[in-house]
Amino acid sequence: MSNNVKKSLKFNCLRCKQVINVKWVKGEGNYSSKNNWDYWTENKENKKSPSYICDECLLELYYRYKKEFKILIKNVKKRNLLGVYINEGVIGVKRPFFLPE
Repeated sequence: MSNNVKKSLKFNCLRCKQVINVKWVKGEGNYSSKNNWDYWTENKENKKSPSYICDECLLELYYRYKKEFKILIKNVKKRNLLGVYINEGVIGVKRPFFLPE
């Protein structure tokens, strides 16, 4: 395993075109899959030109389009993982369990 830390890659969100910085994950020896749309949807066809989606669009899909969310992300484990990422603040901001009064 090399000690090289690679530079972040820049992609545009497939939906809103916002610039996304994809960070290198040293422990995995690969770039983060958090915003990789092909990872979530298990699209194997786009190896050369992967599609990325920003945190805001993932949040909107998760909260506003539940039916489409379940259709697009077929793998239950990945749907659950994405929910954990959102609830723990890895994607977006961690929301308190109880709202302050």
